[in-house]
Amino acid sequence: MLEDGRSASISDIARADKIDRAYAGDIFRLTLLAPTIVKTIIEVRQPEEMTLPWLMKAFAVV
Repeated sequence: MLEDGRSASISDIARADKIDRAYAGDIFRLTLLAPTIVKTIIEVRQPEEMTLPWLMKAFAVV
């Protein structure tokens, strides 16, 4: 939605999907996960503690 110009911001996406803006931001942040982490999750090889709630906690972007 952001890439194709249908929405100008995360706030626009949240409004369109009728979800909280903070939640939309948390979900959007998941797009910053390293490809190796995404691959590990897809292959169901992630550590047991690596759950969605754990991933959605604030973490440093380095």
